[in-house]
Amino acid sequence: MKKDEEMDRQRKIHNTHKMIEDWKNELSMMAACENLQPQIDAVNNELKKLQEERANIDSDISDLTAEKMNQEREKKSKLLVGLFVDFSSFSYDCLYRIYLSCCSENNLRHLPRAS
Repeated sequence: MKKDEEMDRQRKIHNTHKMIEDWKNELSMMAACENLQPQIDAVNNELKKLQEERANIDSDISDLTAEKMNQEREKKSKLLVGLFVDFSSFSYDCLYRIYLSCCSENNLRHLPRAS
């Protein structure tokens, strides 16, 4: 029984020494971490700058995309305006030939001939 008590006491002493050693290691790590704080702050600042730059680039891309779409829309609009022609000055025969030149030969069978 005394032997068991002595072994328990020795185990407690050993565990206490181990706990003290762990605390010392943790304390030395904390001191090292304090020295890293300026570097961590610098990295965070750089990250903020990069995020702002990314947001600006995304905004520029969005603006350029919208501008390109507007230009394409304007180009299509100009093309459509160019298609409006006053056909009143054309003769029926001339209009019929224009129509025939636009149609495929398969669709020509049902058309009446110009007189």
